[in-house]
Amino acid sequence: MTGEEVYSAFIDGELKTERERRATLEARGVSVVAQSGGLVTLLTGIGALAKGAGVGALPTVAFGAVIVALVFFLGAAVFGILVNIPHLYPPHPVADAATMTEMRTSKRDHTDAEARSVIAHLHIGTVDKLRKGNDLKVQWISAAQFAQVLAVVALSVAVWVIITHPSP
Repeated sequence: MTGEEVYSAFIDGELKTERERRATLEARGVSVVAQSGGLVTLLTGIGALAKGAGVGALPTVAFGAVIVALVFFLGAAVFGILVNIPHLYPPHPVADAATMTEMRTSKRDHTDAEARSVIAHLHIGTVDKLRKGNDLKVQWISAAQFAQVLAVVALSVAVWVIITHPSP
């Protein structure tokens, strides 16, 4: 195998890795939204029970912690949604119809090495843009997961206060 073939295989592997990474990150973003939505539903139920028990039934600290948890779960859901908004990420180059037509016509006499070089050039641009977009998706997912952790802590504080608060 020549050096060029080795490099081409490497570049193809990098392209495949970044495309798989993108799909995984987008799935994680959707998962964060679903988890946060489910937990907000749980909080809504807690709120309804507390309201049904009467004003003041929930200790002030617990009520505040539930509100904080709700805000953090909402933030996590928003961050998860941002992972999947395509216009936030740099478009990655792909071979358009004109480029592919040129490959079949004016470049059809290229040697295997020349053809691999043209394709590698296209793949390098795609890998670069995908990687930049994926790195941004990682930041949104990290923010979403951090917000979820803070929300769970706040919710835990609310539950602890409710459990340890003496009944009226």
